[in-house]
Amino acid sequence: MWPSPLRQSVDAARLALRLPRVCATALLSATLAGCLSSEYVGRSYAPTSHVDVYFDAKDVSRPYTVMGEVRSQGDEIFSFDRIQKELVEKAQAEGADGVIILGTGRERIGTSTKTDTQVRTTETSQLGVDDSGNLRGTTVTAGGVTTTGATSDINVKVVTGQLIKYTK
Repeated sequence: MWPSPLRQSVDAARLALRLPRVCATALLSATLAGCLSSEYVGRSYAPTSHVDVYFDAKDVSRPYTVMGEVRSQGDEIFSFDRIQKELVEKAQAEGADGVIILGTGRERIGTSTKTDTQVRTTETSQLGVDDSGNLRGTTVTAGGVTTTGATSDINVKVVTGQLIKYTK
């Protein structure tokens, strides 16, 4: 037995009401997920479970050798603390005993442009009688297109560091 047209209409209406919520939830989840990554260039050793964090090379009291440099970056939704944690996790994975934070900052990686276009039409009808007494109608249609736009920068937060291995 086929569903009635009324039942099909009700089901379609329910689906239409649910879709914006599903789409909004998916979009919010994707936005909140963000992006966090690290890149490393240098020598690697067996992973370590602890990494000392320094903000100046003069603070390192033990002899060490430089293993390489790491750069961690994250979308604007991440705090610098969270990006530093990502850097420390990368240092552990590469086998570092310590990391000297070289700097933090923001970098522009692109731009985003949003445009909005509006089309407007108006129609005016006029009825009248011509010189011969006949009824005449005139329709005048006018319109216009308006486009507005805004461009904004896409930035990431960056933390860079030098990975070190203690020599004694």
